[in-house]
Amino acid sequence: MLRLNPDKRINGNIEFLRYFFAYYIAIEHFCMKIPGGLPSVDFFFLIAGYYQMRKMTSRTEFSPFRYTLQRFTGMMFLYESSIILLNLVGDEGFSLRQFLGGLYRSIPDMFCLQMSGFYEIHVNSPLWYISAMMIAGFLLALLYAYNSRLFTHALPVIAMLCYASLFYYQGDMDATYFPNVTYPTPHLIPRGTVLAIGGLSLGCILSQLSAVSSEKLMNKKYRPFLSCAEVAAYLIMLYGVFFNHHNHFDFYYLILLPIALVCALSQNTFWGSFFNRIGQFLVSVFGKQYTLAVFCFQIFAIRIYTLLFGTSLSLGPAILVYSVILTVISILFTKLSDRFNARFLKKG
Repeated sequence: MLRLNPDKRINGNIEFLRYFFAYYIAIEHFCMKIPGGLPSVDFFFLIAGYYQMRKMTSRTEFSPFRYTLQRFTGMMFLYESSIILLNLVGDEGFSLRQFLGGLYRSIPDMFCLQMSGFYEIHVNSPLWYISAMMIAGFLLALLYAYNSRLFTHALPVIAMLCYASLFYYQGDMDATYFPNVTYPTPHLIPRGTVLAIGGLSLGCILSQLSAVSSEKLMNKKYRPFLSCAEVAAYLIMLYGVFFNHHNHFDFYYLILLPIALVCALSQNTFWGSFFNRIGQFLVSVFGKQYTLAVFCFQIFAIRIYTLLFGTSLSLGPAILVYSVILTVISILFTKLSDRFNARFLKKG
């Protein structure tokens, strides 16, 4: 019989949102018919910044190089496996020449350098997010290690400059657009990396706000207000995403997303304990790296679905079958990753 031991230290509300947004992004990439990818990606940037700030401030001696290396090695098995599998299973099956050539072209991807501005995105395009997050996180960690006081005061300015530039350029180009040394452009920094720097900076600010206000927000008299604020933030975001998608103000939801996350982090809403239990249950069943696996293997799952079913299914059944395939693959590789990390990586 399966015994579940939810970790009470885990914020189940945030974990529930991880699952929701991870599958939302995957299904969006599968059918390309539902909007909302950018708010979903920004959720992960904000949460990454939130936990990075907590990690940095919890250590008396902080090394940005060691911190970045630990982050990369912790996700390395899932990240590298997804690249290798996509090179192994091409659109028309397996070809040794295609496999070796794909691996060669994927060398920058394997070192998380897609969003450095010098390389193109190759096999597993959604991994641009992880590359941008790693690069942005390292740059912010360097600033924090240099002068933590300066870092704290610079965060609002960094976030404002990043999003101001994105507001200006977002009208006619995708947020993951990046320059190539062969065909130089006037954009020196990949816009996906700018998005990551802004999101992580905002997440660091969110962490500071949460640390200062967490005790007060737990007061029961704030529960109705926090509950209404959370629902209102999500409803307005949904309206904007579905009815005003892709315009010059694509990042308006950044005013609303932090509000929703403050409410979720407080765990002091009418439904907070319910979603907290669901999130803790999901982590206890699937593991802490499951949502990362969903993110890494979504394109591989699309390829497997295409090879098996092609265009034979209508949209509803197709999404359901794809979700099942993605879930099975993610469960398998999460278990393999846990074993790999337990055997070859030191805890710490």
